[in-house]
Amino acid sequence: DPHFYIDVTDFVETKISMLNCHQSQLKRGKDSSFSPLQELMLQQCSARGTQSGVKAAEGFQTHSAWKRCSAW
Repeated sequence: DPHFYIDVTDFVETKISMLNCHQSQLKRGKDSSFSPLQELMLQQCSARGTQSGVKAAEGFQTHSAWKRCSAW
């Protein structure tokens, strides 16, 4: 589950344009249960948007860095 969300509502069209630059990644796989990448991206943005109270969002998790050794 995301720790925080970024509202990307104003950037959804830009995200679609960027995906369209990668035509080889937009083709369906042999398994018909896979949706095109653009549809999956829109569904994910919409779901994260619903979770965060906006139209479209991306969710992120923060991770603790390894404790650093002190050099003396």
